[in-house]
Amino acid sequence: MDTYPPVSPDLNAVESVWSRMNRYVQRNHPRSQQHLERLVEQAWDAIRQNAIREYINHISTISNLIISNNGWENIG
Repeated sequence: MDTYPPVSPDLNAVESVWSRMNRYVQRNHPRSQQHLERLVEQAWDAIRQNAIREYINHISTISNLIISNNGWENIG
């Protein structure tokens, strides 16, 4: 049985989106709950559909690498 990392941001587009949104929010220093909520909405709106497609395509690339190298531990 192949061993894969239990959690890998490389295999989860949502992690990449959350990370990008988190950076946006942190850069803008939320001062209240309402401000935080507004920043989260702005961060979401700022992500281009193109970027999400790139994250998804990256998963395909990494998955193919894992398969062709017979496991995660053989990459790199």
